[in-house]
Amino acid sequence: YQELQMIILLLFTILLALVFYEIGSRIKIFRLRSQLGLTGPPPHFLHGNIDLYYEMIRKNGAVMAPQILPTLMKQYGSTFGFYRGTTLEICTSDPEIIKEVFITKFSSFVDRKSNALMKGFPMQETLLNIGQVGPHGVGWRELRSTVSAIFTPAKSRKMHALAADSIKTFLANLSEITRGENKTWTYSVNMQPLWWT
Repeated sequence: YQELQMIILLLFTILLALVFYEIGSRIKIFRLRSQLGLTGPPPHFLHGNIDLYYEMIRKNGAVMAPQILPTLMKQYGSTFGFYRGTTLEICTSDPEIIKEVFITKFSSFVDRKSNALMKGFPMQETLLNIGQVGPHGVGWRELRSTVSAIFTPAKSRKMHALAADSIKTFLANLSEITRGENKTWTYSVNMQPLWWT
């Protein structure tokens, strides 16, 4: 009987130590954002800021999911921290930080976690979600070296005229649609012909 009490006491002590360790880890994780000098919504102790996503989707519908981060940027600035559970995600629209992530230190930012909330349009599969061996058998390094040869500054300048013409055509067609008597239109408009006609 005394051995059973010792085993129960030992298990209880281990469980208590794990609980305290988890609490300490979460406190440390939730302090990281302020240590980095970032702002953001206050995190819930158990699930971070994920409840904000679900609340905004419940209020505005799933179609507005891609607008959640821009809405938070209006409130917290161009760069802020967001806790998805205990994972700190840094969201930014600052061109210098984006340049550093996509160009200067790209190899440090590949193979990011993919989450279900960002799998829909317009996010889907991105270059930052590709690991050493990507979903199509091509890793980020091969993909980037192939794509960078295509998008040289000289080739981009040549493409500028074509892109500018397409944008002008699109805006003219869009303006024509909205000039009609019925100035409201739905998302079901076929956009492809508007770019090329």
